[in-house]
Amino acid sequence: MVETWRERADAAASSGDAARERFFDMLSDEPWFAAYVEYRASRHKRGHVLTEAQRAQSALGEVSTVPEQRWYDARLLEDIVSHADRKAADLAAEFDQELSDKRDAYISGTG
Repeated sequence: MVETWRERADAAASSGDAARERFFDMLSDEPWFAAYVEYRASRHKRGHVLTEAQRAQSALGEVSTVPEQRWYDARLLEDIVSHADRKAADLAAEFDQELSDKRDAYISGTG
């Protein structure tokens, strides 16, 4: 039992920690999420390669010819929405083609 509002606030502040960890564990088990993590990791790997190349050139006293690193924001939700929009546009284009085909068949008398 809590005695003060401070104790209650402290307890509430950490009350979701276990649920958050369970969420991340379950999310990590999803194949689509693992693929997305792999995709994002490739961008981080590129950064490590560039950093090591810059360090090597610097240690050898060479002029740096390594391009600057480009950082990308994590865009999971934006990537999902963008992909969904592309897929939706594809489905709409298929629907449009079906309508055109039906109209053409009707006009030509074959449908």
